[in-house]
Amino acid sequence: MIRKIRKKKNKLWIYSRILYLTVIVGVCIWIYLSQYQLVVEKYTVISPKIQETIRVVQLSDLHNRSFGKDNEKLIKMVEELTPDIICMTGDMLNRNEESLDVVENLVKQLSDMAPVYFSYGNHEEDYEDYYQTSIRDKIEKAGATVLDNESIETVIGNTMINIGGASQYGMIEPRGDGDEYQFLKQYEESDDFKLLLCHIPAGMLLWRGLELWNVDLVLSGHEHGGQIIVPGIGGLYSQDEGFFPEYTEGIFTENGHTLILSRGLGSGNIVPRINNTSEIVCINLEPSA
Repeated sequence: MIRKIRKKKNKLWIYSRILYLTVIVGVCIWIYLSQYQLVVEKYTVISPKIQETIRVVQLSDLHNRSFGKDNEKLIKMVEELTPDIICMTGDMLNRNEESLDVVENLVKQLSDMAPVYFSYGNHEEDYEDYYQTSIRDKIEKAGATVLDNESIETVIGNTMINIGGASQYGMIEPRGDGDEYQFLKQYEESDDFKLLLCHIPAGMLLWRGLELWNVDLVLSGHEHGGQIIVPGIGGLYSQDEGFFPEYTEGIFTENGHTLILSRGLGSGNIVPRINNTSEIVCINLEPSA
């Protein structure tokens, strides 16, 4: 009888260890795939201001990560999408890493295939404050157009697009960064298709900016898809919403205005991405029928 009990205990010990190891291996696989695998998320935005199909590729929150040597995997996947323009929506670097080599090299290679537009995230702003230097000249020398509370008009095919870059939250009220508010007040007066790069989505999604600003399409990042995606539930944590947030990824429309929120490419946090594959966003701007 004692032997049978010992055998059962031994079996339970073995099974519990197998289960434990299976969970550990599964988590490791999730982490690996989230760090080094890439997927393309595709969206379509229809507007009467668009004359023919325009393809926009969005890259966000790289945080100095490299997918393959010199980001060759990332570059190849972007190239295969044949973009008309490429938009980088902030946190492409880390605030506490002085080298800009990863970002500069990526911009150089991408600008050979399409015009690149670069807006600041909180890490770019913190970097400039910490190192007491401007990154603008280096990013522009690499081949991108930097938009920091400013916009530029460009013609793609027969469509005029006004591309803007907002550096903070896109607040509708004149609080926070006054320069951003004044820029957006002027920017929304344009009659062209307005494509705004705004790294932090909270002002647009939580505080009615998307509903009230007269902007056709906003591209955002910052939330990293909730960092950890819980199966059947979604993102675990947002910097602005806390645990189990509503807004971590996807497409949102308010009052005829659209925001696309990227899960991003890297992390920048102590906590790794888990069950949260890095993504390239591909958007087709289509004319209305």
